[in-house]
Amino acid sequence: MADPLTESLLEVAREAGAEGGEAGAGRALEKIIERLERLQLSTASQLRTVRQFAEECPALSVRAIYKLIERGERNGLAKSKAIVRIGGRVFIHRTRFDRWLEGKIRCG
Repeated sequence: MADPLTESLLEVAREAGAEGGEAGAGRALEKIIERLERLQLSTASQLRTVRQFAEECPALSVRAIYKLIERGERNGLAKSKAIVRIGGRVFIHRTRFDRWLEGKIRCG
């Protein structure tokens, strides 16, 4: 028996085969991406404490991360759902933070 992710992807592929054509393939690809994102975004292994995050990303100090979190409503970090609060603890969802940061990068 295959793992749940493989089973899920095989199901999408079967649906695409039943629909046929480029439209079916396009919808299948969208579903695969959606399922992969859901799987990736839901994993607890993505959560880091502020200190752990600062150790992994030396360009940002603990203080700088807390400043970003404080200004989350203004800078869009709160909307990105990268900050997770559990009890009195603050965690950073690594993938969501990376996406938020990529959206802030300007070239030129």
